[in-house]
Amino acid sequence: MSSLINIPPVAESPHGQDMKARIMSEAIRLFCEKGYQATSVREIVDATGVTKPTLYYYFKNKEDLFRIILSESMEEHLRRLSVAANTESLAIEETLLAIAQMYIDNAQEFPNEIRFMHSVAFTGIYQEIYDFFSHYYRVFHIYHEVMVAGQASGEIRDDMSADALGRLFMDLNTGNMRYLTFCPQASVADVSADETVRLFMAGARRAH
Repeated sequence: MSSLINIPPVAESPHGQDMKARIMSEAIRLFCEKGYQATSVREIVDATGVTKPTLYYYFKNKEDLFRIILSESMEEHLRRLSVAANTESLAIEETLLAIAQMYIDNAQEFPNEIRFMHSVAFTGIYQEIYDFFSHYYRVFHIYHEVMVAGQASGEIRDDMSADALGRLFMDLNTGNMRYLTFCPQASVADVSADETVRLFMAGARRAH
């Protein structure tokens, strides 16, 4: 099963399946449906078809399971963003297109993980479990560096700060991803990476 969570197979997994990933996948689904606090360990193991000792073999407790899900999902998102942004040989619009498409692809492939992350990331309640602020800074730093490179190449206007430009493009991409994951009527046909980049560049392109 495709997932933002990337865990190597374990020998104990029955029928060659990754037991740890199965537990995490069912926990994500339940956390999305009921919330973290309202979801019990019993519900997670029943949904996964394992026993409590099996869950505790991989995770210390429910909070540890919650923290690992957050950490691995956030790190995988950061890795994918880094890959999309690491296109130094491309024109800035091609780099922006790769980033915008990555967000759309993630929304299609990992809707449960994205709903889960967004349901907890902006509350401030779980900051002690996972350092969301540090993650935001690392994501934003990638956007900042892309804009700095675009300004240096003369493709992006330099009368606006790279910080402001990075935030604007990040918000466009996050908006696309949220629309596709949170709106029941959403269709990928309604969201275009090319259109997103053209909209951004209409205001960000350096005049010649």
